[in-house]
Amino acid sequence: MQLYDPKLGFARTLIWHWSEIRRGPDLVPNEGDLDWRELLPNAPVTTIMDVSKPGQSMIDFMGYRIRARYPPDLGRHDNWYDFIPPDAVKKAETVVKFLVDTPCGVYYKYKITDGAGAVETGEALVLPMKRHDPHKATIWISLANIEGEGSLIASPVSLDSLSIEFVDIGAGVPEEQFVVANP
Repeated sequence: MQLYDPKLGFARTLIWHWSEIRRGPDLVPNEGDLDWRELLPNAPVTTIMDVSKPGQSMIDFMGYRIRARYPPDLGRHDNWYDFIPPDAVKKAETVVKFLVDTPCGVYYKYKITDGAGAVETGEALVLPMKRHDPHKATIWISLANIEGEGSLIASPVSLDSLSIEFVDIGAGVPEEQFVVANP
């Protein structure tokens, strides 16, 4: 999938700003160049995760529309991998490795339910950024389009469906593609 694919229309503001702050030949912009005034309309559905350490996806920022769907004890600097379904952690780690090493973006659609019957469906675009290392991505920023039914999403969470497509930001995309239905 290309960065300006019509399917990514919901994330157009993020795509334009992210593309605008890339410098010269760099495929991945620096987080310090983000201008939140440009992203403000989408801040409620924006997330930033720190993936600088293997096996971790640490919550750095989670917009209030996303945050409101999850328990209050899930906070900044928690490892997102501790919250998502265990069967999805390995897939998430593999996808993040491609996002960082290729580098590339990620588009995903999903449906989750929890033990109380709360349902969430959504789609998101994830783009790599640099923070800790000037030569490679160590964080990602995403913009989501989420719909939910019921109460807060709480553990244990079940991943009912997931599809993942890599987004070419100029370095190509991994050949591996993920489509997981009823994992």
